[in-house]
Amino acid sequence: MAIVETDFLIALLNEEDRLHRIYIEIAEEDNLTLSPYTLIEVEMLWLSRRLIIEDYEAFQRHLNDLLEYYSITLMTDKPRYHAEAHRLRRENNLTYFDSLHAAAALTEDLTLISSDPIYRRVENLKHLHPTEWRGRRQYL
Repeated sequence: MAIVETDFLIALLNEEDRLHRIYIEIAEEDNLTLSPYTLIEVEMLWLSRRLIIEDYEAFQRHLNDLLEYYSITLMTDKPRYHAEAHRLRRENNLTYFDSLHAAAALTEDLTLISSDPIYRRVENLKHLHPTEWRGRRQYL
């Protein structure tokens, strides 16, 4: 099982995104779980107008259908993820949401599939860029 985060959802939903096709392949072939912080991060991006969504309610319903279609589960938030995220922010200078995504992956010993290179800073985190997935998916 691998964990995915916000960049996965954005690329999966945006046909013009350069990673759209590969994220569809990953969603079709791998057992994925979504970071418990992704939905909150998407809403924060929308509220700050960094993510333009015309009909937010319809978007969330479509997102729910998409996750069900690909059988992507949603991880449950745990206090220990927040403790680990605090440490990761202090030691690796990660953003709030990046630290939470990384903490969930580290704590559960999951590979984090993300295009964000910042995760390479985190010691002991199994991170895989989506373009590397094809050659390594059998090891997840």
